[in-house]
Amino acid sequence: MNKTKITICIVIFIMCILLVSVILMRVKAVEETDFETESAITETELRKEISTWKSKYEKASETLETTNEKILEYEKQIEKNEDSSDLVEKELEQTNVLLGNKSVKGEGVTVTLTDKENAKILATDLSEIVNELKYAGAEAISINGIRILSITDVTDATNDLLLINGQRISSPYEVKAIGNQTYLYSTLNAKNGFIDYYTDQYGIDIKIEKQKNVIIDKTEQEIKFKYIREGEE
Repeated sequence: MNKTKITICIVIFIMCILLVSVILMRVKAVEETDFETESAITETELRKEISTWKSKYEKASETLETTNEKILEYEKQIEKNEDSSDLVEKELEQTNVLLGNKSVKGEGVTVTLTDKENAKILATDLSEIVNELKYAGAEAISINGIRILSITDVTDATNDLLLINGQRISSPYEVKAIGNQTYLYSTLNAKNGFIDYYTDQYGIDIKIEKQKNVIIDKTEQEIKFKYIREGEE
């Protein structure tokens, strides 16, 4: 049981790291904000930014709730002195998928967004589509082959380049998502939904197709923390 308890603690620690990471990213964003420039943000850009951070907050809340539920489940297993090795192994497998440490495949959709001369795609646009796909139940997402995690940072670099965790990407942007392809497709294609809004308001060229076998590679991102240290009991 000592080995099992150690494994359980590792799983819980990893899930808590994901939650803290989202909070740290928000704090960093607030610290680096140029308030004079911020005052000039248009209503539309502000709406996108609020939507992005609202999604991250909701995701963090869901992660916390799930973690608490798992802790209770583990405690019950230990109290009953039952063999929880299968449960721990399953959770470790799921954690590796959430951390992007394993390549995955399954049904889903592929969305291609292409810049036009008078309509450039911004980091907030990609964040918006990622949020929409998550709302529709996407279990794994990538942009131009880069795995998107809860701590992934998408930012503007130049007028024609974007950065995902410091890695440059450019148009066309290929967004892959694994999940129920009907839900994913319908959500993006809903009346006044993502595709309608960005096509009508900004003239962005967006194409979407269902696929039976979407493949998303594991992440190459190394998760590092500057301030987190293991606490002492």
